[in-house]
Amino acid sequence: MNHITKLKSKLSSVKKDFNPMTIPMVQISQTHLEKIYKFDLSSEIDANEVVNIIYKFRETVPYSNKGKTNVFAWHSNFDTHIKTSDFDSLIETIQNKLRLIGPTHDWEEYEVTYPITESWAGIYKKTEYTIPHAHEPVQYAAVYYAKAEEDCSPIVFKTLDKDLEIVPTTNTLLIFSGRAWHYVPRSTSDNERIIFAANFVTSFSQK
Repeated sequence: MNHITKLKSKLSSVKKDFNPMTIPMVQISQTHLEKIYKFDLSSEIDANEVVNIIYKFRETVPYSNKGKTNVFAWHSNFDTHIKTSDFDSLIETIQNKLRLIGPTHDWEEYEVTYPITESWAGIYKKTEYTIPHAHEPVQYAAVYYAKAEEDCSPIVFKTLDKDLEIVPTTNTLLIFSGRAWHYVPRSTSDNERIIFAANFVTSFSQK
């Protein structure tokens, strides 16, 4: 059996009844038939440390792409994971969560990894926002909330019948499909909303 035939056989035999709700600390909502995974990283990541890293990194990148991308707030360039290793621990934690929710069942012959393709840090101040957008062609988008007070703006996903709002909290990680359209309404809070976001693809290699 050649490589392509083996791959097709594996695809056809993937279990259809896998229930991600069995994964600890995962909550799921539906948007355009896509799943949104919500993790609490409070036992794994020091949010204050990430906030300090982002503030420190902003000193090296005082300019912003504000108004040049979908994000109308300060944010670093999309190669932040290349410019600094300070976020490596957080990125590895996100990749570990991707291993929980990705296509790992019944793939004994293949190693599945989740290479990072883009990443950026962001600080939203009062009146700042993000316009509706998606992250295609990547498979997964992730956003980690290093600081998110009770009065912060939600992240809003565009669904077929209505918008789905998720109000984040500090140390929350959201992972969702790169195809999911989403935006952040204009902030009305005096508190900063500080995030680290990244995109990931799925990679298969034969063991």
